[in-house]
Amino acid sequence: MSVPDQLVILGNGFDLQCGLASSFGDFEKPRKSLIEDLIEKHSTNQSRADTSGELVTYPNDRQERQEVSLAADIWAAGITVWDLILIADEQIRTWYDVEACIRDWLLKHPGKKQPRNQNNLYAVKYQYSRYQKALIPGPQDNPYEIGLIQNYRDDGYFSKMSTNEQVSKLLLKWYACSSDANSIMRVMMQELHRLETAFSSYMKNVAESNENYRSRACLLLEQLMNDQLNDYNSLLTNNTYKIGEDNLFGDSFNNVRILDFNYTNPITDIKPAPTLSNIHGNIHGGDIIFGIDSNSVDTDDSNYPGLVKFTKTYRLMALGKGSKTKLVHPHVSGQPGSETSIIKFFGHSLGDPDYSYFQAIFDEVDLYGSDTRLVFYYNQNRLNENKDDKKSKNTTSENAQEEMFEKVNRLITTYGQTLDNKDHGRNLMHKLLLENRLQVVQAPV
Repeated sequence: MSVPDQLVILGNGFDLQCGLASSFGDFEKPRKSLIEDLIEKHSTNQSRADTSGELVTYPNDRQERQEVSLAADIWAAGITVWDLILIADEQIRTWYDVEACIRDWLLKHPGKKQPRNQNNLYAVKYQYSRYQKALIPGPQDNPYEIGLIQNYRDDGYFSKMSTNEQVSKLLLKWYACSSDANSIMRVMMQELHRLETAFSSYMKNVAESNENYRSRACLLLEQLMNDQLNDYNSLLTNNTYKIGEDNLFGDSFNNVRILDFNYTNPITDIKPAPTLSNIHGNIHGGDIIFGIDSNSVDTDDSNYPGLVKFTKTYRLMALGKGSKTKLVHPHVSGQPGSETSIIKFFGHSLGDPDYSYFQAIFDEVDLYGSDTRLVFYYNQNRLNENKDDKKSKNTTSENAQEEMFEKVNRLITTYGQTLDNKDHGRNLMHKLLLENRLQVVQAPV
């Protein structure tokens, strides 16, 4: 009896469960403190300069001060404008979601009753243009423009600026590019590259300094691979991985493939190792990416040429990356069982930024017409849960289970709307449940 073909899809919850401080909040917290310290330092310096009469700047004086500026200090510290945007976004969202933040910042359009400048990309472009015009050499007699220049030059005023004003000031000081939308998006992409590099370095250090990560990852992977195999469980019980030992999984996992949305490599100690694809790059290759779902971008948008470059599809294509091994066995008409038998989801938020991947996988296996089973794991025993993060708290099994029910319902319902046969789309969830092909269960941890 052969082991059924499996695809295991991993999200950040996997690395968290293995003891890594891999959430974006873990990464961003010290950076937020550093930004606050730098702003306070320059605010204090400005106060001293004002009271001592030193470093006086006049409205018509276009020369920059000679001391190290706040913008220079922020750049030297490796902080990006995306850090400022993420910190502001976290105050609204109450947790860090870098890809949703990028999407909303670039694409969120104002409602009919809202002013146009509520679009963040437009607001930065507009503010950037105002700064550029105000700094053109020549006499200034407009009090408004004089005040604008003072605020731009006064590092002590930085904390009083809106986030978009702060972003505009830093971009102008760092890049001095044109003020059109494509130029702004181009430097915003450069800033995203800087953020990705910083996060890659952070994650590499976190992974390499955690002695138990690989052992925990191997054990958890084996538990996930073994779970929900029904009659096949008896074939695998003798292969239990033991932490600290060089155990072999044997041939049982030849039919297991892993789609990993993390940037780490959890299978280095597994022999023989199952096929794994870090779909968004890994910390060892230095090519990790953050991005938005391509379905989010309207091809009719006037800024489409610049916006599409922030999508994961475009960025993976530009990097020449992608799985070199087929992870999903397709459904072949007239060949029952040809498709991947089981698809398991662990530690993934099932959010919009990755929806296109799930749609493609469901299409490949013909989710409606095939026998493919879906298993979604919830986890009320999160090992590395942030107790200060209200959105991450799952104090009871019921809460964790209900949260996963909602996510799964949204994913399957959304996918059903893409089917050509609308009746099939509407009853997809019912069909999966009736055929016992959809399970939401507690993770085997």
